[in-house]
Amino acid sequence: MSLVIKKLKKGMLWLVTAIIPVVVAACYGVMYAFHKYGRVVDADTGNPITGIKVSCAVGHRGNIIDVSYTDTDGYFYINADSACEGYIFTDEDGEGNGGEYAEVLIQDEFPNGSQIEMEKVK
Repeated sequence: MSLVIKKLKKGMLWLVTAIIPVVVAACYGVMYAFHKYGRVVDADTGNPITGIKVSCAVGHRGNIIDVSYTDTDGYFYINADSACEGYIFTDEDGEGNGGEYAEVLIQDEFPNGSQIEMEKVK
């Protein structure tokens, strides 16, 4: 009798740990997170630029799925539900961060930790 109970327990444990998570993932999907980080610097001086808006776009410019701003050292971090197809770097405060920078659009993938250079508007 105890052998039957042991087999029953083992079968229930297998069901709970192997089958149920697969069924839940099939019904609701698997959580996916996309992370991208880097640094924005002045193209001429190499100094970090604070307050640059970094937008993660999917499809076209109007479909922004995440937005980040560079910190005091120029670093940004994107955390989205899906991969970005394009990145838009925009200087929203104009002269507030040491100069007015031209917008940069990157439609190619770049490695995490990359340095993005922005040029000042003349």
